[in-house]
Amino acid sequence: MEVNPQSFFGFDFHFYGDAGFKWIQIQDLKSKNFKDITCSYPGKEFDPNFVQTKKTGVITIQNESCYYLFPYALSYIMYFPTIFGGQIGIMVFQHILVGFILYWMFQIGKILKLDFWKILLSLILIRFGTSYGTAVFDLEEHILTGFLFLFAIYRLLLKPNKHQIWMSGFFIGLLFLFRPETCVNLLVYPLAIYNLSVDRIKKPMNQVMIAIFGIISSILPILILNQGLVHHPLGIKAFDPIHYVSFGERISGLIRNLFFYSPFYFNPLLFQMPILVLALFQFRFHQYQKESSEIKFLYTLLFSLPILLFVSPTSATYYLGLRFAYFLYPILVILIFHTVHLDTLNKKIGFGILYGWSIVTFLMSFNFSFLIYKGYDLNYKLLKQNKTELVFVRDMGALMSLSDLYLSGKNILAFEDKSFPEMIQEVGKRQPGSETTIIQSKYSGEPIPFTQIANDYIQKSKFENPSISIVQYAPIKH
Repeated sequence: MEVNPQSFFGFDFHFYGDAGFKWIQIQDLKSKNFKDITCSYPGKEFDPNFVQTKKTGVITIQNESCYYLFPYALSYIMYFPTIFGGQIGIMVFQHILVGFILYWMFQIGKILKLDFWKILLSLILIRFGTSYGTAVFDLEEHILTGFLFLFAIYRLLLKPNKHQIWMSGFFIGLLFLFRPETCVNLLVYPLAIYNLSVDRIKKPMNQVMIAIFGIISSILPILILNQGLVHHPLGIKAFDPIHYVSFGERISGLIRNLFFYSPFYFNPLLFQMPILVLALFQFRFHQYQKESSEIKFLYTLLFSLPILLFVSPTSATYYLGLRFAYFLYPILVILIFHTVHLDTLNKKIGFGILYGWSIVTFLMSFNFSFLIYKGYDLNYKLLKQNKTELVFVRDMGALMSLSDLYLSGKNILAFEDKSFPEMIQEVGKRQPGSETTIIQSKYSGEPIPFTQIANDYIQKSKFENPSISIVQYAPIKH
């Protein structure tokens, strides 16, 4: 099948990269009536044992089945807005979710008795000074997890009775559907409940037990569901080939990406880092015992940030953007405004720098996202014009350019360099005379040594742009 994207004011929009494959996952599930979460592999005819798919970074092979390396729950949820507007519907839906996040932040600020202007500035900062500013144009679980988390915290602070505590724990546990790394935050959450309750009732541990029961009420069914669907309680991310890294690799990666730009992640010194630094300078830990129970509760949640950073087993902790901890950013911003008082010139200057930086980072983030999109979009249009039925994709960077063309009916194979000659020979045996296209990104290193197949194929055309190269080969008639 080929998906025709919705046209938005004459502009054809597509999801690319990880979001592109999450979009593919939605379409794939839809084609199977949402009864089968395994992925479709267009190259299965020539690669029935999935030998060539192990290093793609977007799919994994387990128990002789192919799975997308993305949370299936996200695809089920995000399908509904596509009914009304396709990919544009998802973007509109995410903007609505961010609107709710800002509303709950506003209400939390009122509960904490912040000045109105502080609440207003905090809303501007979280909307434009963090990666929420551009995440609304992507298909990610970040906004959905932020929505669930802020809803749980708002209801809890509004009226922390037994029912609200159980419900809050239940919604916190639902985060596990999208990111198993959130278990680190779940360990901190009961302690936060204790700090919220210690000044209110005689037996705060009763509230803690209710919160734990709420978490278990949602996590236990998720673990059982994951075991039944993908044969692992932690879900499909447990099979990610780059998922587990040593503590030393985590520390070195953190330091490296703290100061150096990565083509895949925003430089933290330019994005979330200013907010984190300001928070560390402004928090008045010596006044912790004097704070209200609500503030103690929020402080404890904040402490899960460094725990998450250093303990989480995923390679995604290699930068301080903490993409799976987006739901903590609003809490961090609220705490900044609780602890900061603009009663000195220095603090006014500090806030001017903070907001100036926020505007700059939003513009840089938007520009970065636009350039990435523009490059992918050019690749997509070139690939869509390609009529070759056999397409070999060398690396993940090129694979990410395919977007919904992945399910276009073509035979698409991701391959490893060492096995390419065998694969091309197999294609020649099964479909003699078939033309072949090779796609690779500019990040994949040296070109493939085609001398091994030069006796059988001749280069028919070649196109290169700043991110990928597309070469079409035709068989030589002997």
